[in-house]
Order: sequence, then C-alpha cells, then structure tokens
Amino acid sequence: MKRLAATDAAPKVRFADYGVIKGAALDFGQSHDHAGIQAADVLAGFMMRYVRDVLLGTKPAGPGAQQAFHKIIGLGNPQRGLGVNFVMPTQKLLRLGVLPA
Repeated sequence: MKRLAATDAAPKVRFADYGVIKGAALDFGQSHDHAGIQAADVLAGFMMRYVRDVLLGTKPAGPGAQQAFHKIIGLGNPQRGLGVNFVMPTQKLLRLGVLPA
C-alpha cells in the first residue's frame, strides 16, 4: 500500500483513501478476550446462517430473524461506504429482499 501510494499507482476507488502516512500493524486477538470480536463473530454468523437458510430453503426464517436481518442491512450508509457486503448474483439478493445498490 505504501509503495502504491508513493508512486500514485493506486487505483482510484471512491471510498478508499490510499494516502498512507505511516505503516499499520495488524493484531489478531482471541475472541474470548475482546467483546468487540465476539460481537462481530455473532453478527457475521447470524448473517451467514440467515442467508444460507433462506437461499437453500432449509428452514424458514422466523419473523424475528427476518426483522433483525433487515435492520442490520438498514444500518448501512452507501454514501460513506458502510454496510453489509454481499458477493452474490442479483437474483439471490432479490430473494433475500435486498435491493442491489
């Protein structure tokens, strides 16, 4: 990233800032030591299971699960580049009740 930013070779992406000032370090914590990691795991797991179950029709999503799914989707802000990133065909998004951006 630093090399791309220095040569101005970074691709121009609307929501990305390649103005790297100093290096970044990644720390991988244990979920049992960090409430934020636990919360992210729970949310990601819920979203994955909901999408899988709805698309495969293995079990109907109850109204509570459906409501929670759509509330989570509604927290996104496309203008700021925030939200849930779905990597799937438009047909499947529509089956989930998600309107493609």
